Amino acid sequence: MTNDANSILMGSAGAPSAKFPVVGTMLHGTVVEEPTTQQQTNFRTKAKEFWPDGQPKMQVLVVLQTSERDPEVQDDDGKRTLFIKGKELTNAIRDAVRTAGAKGIHRGGTLTVQYVGDGQPAPGLDDGPKLYAARYEPPSQFAGVAASGGFIQPPSQQAAPQQFVQPAAVPPASPVPPQFVQPAAVPAPAPVQQYAAPAVPQQPVAAAPAAQPAPPGVDPAMWASLNEQQRAAVLALSAPIAGAASQQTQPPY
Repeated sequence: MTNDANSILMGSAGAPSAKFPVVGTMLHGTVVEEPTTQQQTNFRTKAKEFWPDGQPKMQVLVVLQTSERDPEVQDDDGKRTLFIKGKELTNAIRDAVRTAGAKGIHRGGTLTVQYVGDGQPAPGLDDGPKLYAARYEPPSQFAGVAASGGFIQPPSQQAAPQQFVQPAAVPPASPVPPQFVQPAAVPAPAPVQQYAAPAVPQQPVAAAPAAQPAPPGVDPAMWASLNEQQRAAVLALSAPIAGAASQQTQPPY
């Protein structure tokens, strides 16, 4: 932060420093100008401080418009300068900026810092470091930085916040009685064509030979009991007898 001409003319060194005297002290305000850097100085000697490698120790100055008024400060307008230095305060504010999705602190943003406790003192020191909690809300023109991958969206292209729409209540459906479904008719199987065997012409059945009558002079009952061979033998024996008998009965001429 640099002093403007009027500040030098009027003997003002700028906005008073923000102080955190006791645990629970809170600083809240709107950033009124872009942050600046300044080399740290020793609290007692006011000499500029350096790191062991010779590099200057730097700090970030953020001017906030607060509602605080100190009666001991003439014409106090509520502005306070926050000196961001030290690991605890720097990490708390850095995390708050990242949580907000911003790339840094800018004019118009809102910053809140609270002194929440004390850490463990380092060896050789009586007091431990102050511990802080912080919250940052970026200004509207930087609200789209995180969503656009680092590019600020024009106001006309910034996405409107999504509104949650309560879905309309759907009345419960009335129970539907079970319907009996008639099973589909199964078509009858097609008749299977049977193979008909070709008709075999019937052969005429030969009439059984008539029973041969007993030759003359032979008992019919005995003749019926004889087989073919026996009958043939009987016929052979009876043939000459029958011939002789016929000759005897032939009348003379």
